[in-house]
Parts: sequence; C-alpha cells; structure tokens
Amino acid sequence: MFDTIEYAGYRLKDLFGWRGEPVWPIDYGLIYLGQQKHSGIFLGPMRIIKKSLDRLEDFVVEHMKEFPSSSRDVDPAFYFMTQANNHRGFWEKSINFLLILSVKAIDDLKKLVENGTAEALNEFVDTVDLQEQVMKFFTKGITQSDEVGFLSRIRDIISNKATNGLRSIKFLPDRADAGGDLLFVAPQGYLQDHIEEFQTLLRTHVSPLIRIDYMSWIDGIETGGVHVEQNLTMKQFSDFISHGTLHVAEWKSESLPTHRVYSVEAFEESKMHMDLLLDELEHKILVNGRPLTSKDIKSAKATIEILKVLLENLGEDVPAMQLPESAYIERNEMQSKIISPLATSFKRITGKHLPLSLHGGLRKNFAMKLDKSDLTIGVLERKE
Repeated sequence: MFDTIEYAGYRLKDLFGWRGEPVWPIDYGLIYLGQQKHSGIFLGPMRIIKKSLDRLEDFVVEHMKEFPSSSRDVDPAFYFMTQANNHRGFWEKSINFLLILSVKAIDDLKKLVENGTAEALNEFVDTVDLQEQVMKFFTKGITQSDEVGFLSRIRDIISNKATNGLRSIKFLPDRADAGGDLLFVAPQGYLQDHIEEFQTLLRTHVSPLIRIDYMSWIDGIETGGVHVEQNLTMKQFSDFISHGTLHVAEWKSESLPTHRVYSVEAFEESKMHMDLLLDELEHKILVNGRPLTSKDIKSAKATIEILKVLLENLGEDVPAMQLPESAYIERNEMQSKIISPLATSFKRITGKHLPLSLHGGLRKNFAMKLDKSDLTIGVLERKE
C-alpha cells in the first residue's frame, strides 16, 4: 500500500534520539460532539483565498511596482514576493507561515515530553491555538457547525467556579466548525480523576450526544505503527465491507462540490441524509433517500441534466440557451414539467424549500437559477 503513496514520517524517538518509547507527561482524549468531519469543505474557501491573493499580486504589479523605496536598486518587499518577480507568490508565502508554525509545534512538543512542565504544556497549546487562528484566514466563509457554540459552552463550564477542578483541561481545536473530534489534554493523572464529572457536565449542559471517543490512559498507544486497513481511492478494502465504490459529488452552501468515494454500505446510509440525490446512472432522483416516481415528476433524466448545469453554476443565472438540448426549452413547459413538480415533491417530503427559480420572458427568453443553501445535494457520478 505505502509503496504506491508519497509520504514521509518519523517516529519522535528516532527524530530526537530518545531511548525507548517516550513517557508522556500528559493525558489526552477525544470528544465527539455529534457531527462528522469532512475535510473537503475546506477546498472551496481555500480556492477563493488563493484567487484573492493572486488578484492582489496583479494589483501590486500593475499599480505599485514603482512604489518609492529607500534605494533605487531594491524592490519593495510586497513586489519582491510576487510571482512576477520570479518568486512563488503571496499564496505560497502565506502557506509557508503555517509550515513554520507546524515546526514550532514540534519543537514545543519536544520540550513538553522532555521537561513535562506546565509551562511547556501551555506553550504547546498556545502554538496550536495560533495555528487555528491562521487557518481561519484560509477557510474564511466556511459553513460553521454547532460545534463552534459547543466549544464556547464547554470552556464556560470548565472556567466556572463551581467546576474549579476542571480548569486544568485544555483544548486543541482542529477546526471545530468542521465537525469531528475535539482533542483535550491535561497534566498526567488529572483527567483520570475527573473524566466522569467532565462527561456528565458535557452531556447535561452541552449535548446529550457527546461521547468520549478515546482516553490515552485507558486505550493506550499503538506500538505497531500505522496500519491502513481501507483506502477506497486506492481500491484497498477492509475485510468488513464488500468491494466496490461509488463516486459522489456533493454540494452544501459552496459553489464547488466535495467529491467523496463511498463503499456500498456507507452510501446506503449516507443517501438517507442527503436532501436531494441525482443518480445519473439509473436516471433516478431521490429526496431524503426516497426515489421520486413518474407520478412525482415527468422526466427524471431531463431534470437531472438541467440540475447538473445549475449546480455547476450554483447561485448564478443560467440562460435557457445554455441548458442541455434535451431540456424543455419553452418556459411554460419548464415551469409545469420540471420546476413545479420537483419543488412540490421536495417540499412534501422534506418540509423544506428548494431554492430553484425561473424568471425572464416567455418562450426561450428566460433564465434559471439554483441558489446556495444549507441543503445537501449529491450527484452519483459512477460506480467501480
């Protein structure tokens, strides 16, 4: 498996010349707050930030190249960093700062393991928090989950005078607004005495769905290294699932889709949570996992082709002439055979509004638009 993937990794004991396995001066664990994490949601905002920085470089090159300098032979720093000056540009420079912070975190981790002091733990936590703040710049505009509020409420709980014994617990947020688990740490032995109190408070005052996924002093540390049991992209399958994958493009609040690869079993569960699923292989439309019939909509195939174009231009008007040739091109037909039946069926099943609209003149002089929303819309693209 690893022979086909480019990667690099080091054991800390080899990197720092430690003898034997390191003795961690901290306990740590993972809290699951009830929502899965999908790293693909970062891609859209990061592409937008990159384009913004590229435009900023164009502005510098066009308008600020002749900016007054203390020396005629020295370019201003903001011009010197641009791609026009044979450098890697603002985007790469920005990313490099994250790399520097990662190295700083490794240095802090080394000090923490070797010294085991409260000061070393605080410095490590501060560095990770700084990484989090910088990441917010690169993921600006990302849809936030309830976990942002959860984290704030958790911090209020542990800082409350009535729960003074929990103040030693610290959090290392890994984009809490993206879901997944939240890492918490504390001096060694501390969590072992307070974990039941901690979990009870979280379930009572934050969410009954909260659970502790991992505790270092109970679950231990794997000594056999990393084992990849399943990688669907590389067609490596676990013994516990059937072979075969499904490729789905998913839209949720963003103009760009997240591309996911599902096992057959995972897809059967996931499709039940999609507001709208377009199966272009079977020419079916599913709402909350329920397939629409010919009584619900006249032509699923034509509707799928139209919606795919609208998804590719999410939030933008699409003139009738840019729609597929197989689509109903007359406005009245489009309204009566596509938009109204789909919107009505969607509302009946989900209780939600499908932000699909048609406006403009009669016959061929109209435009359609699918607005951005919190709905999850998927397109089943292929099976392997």
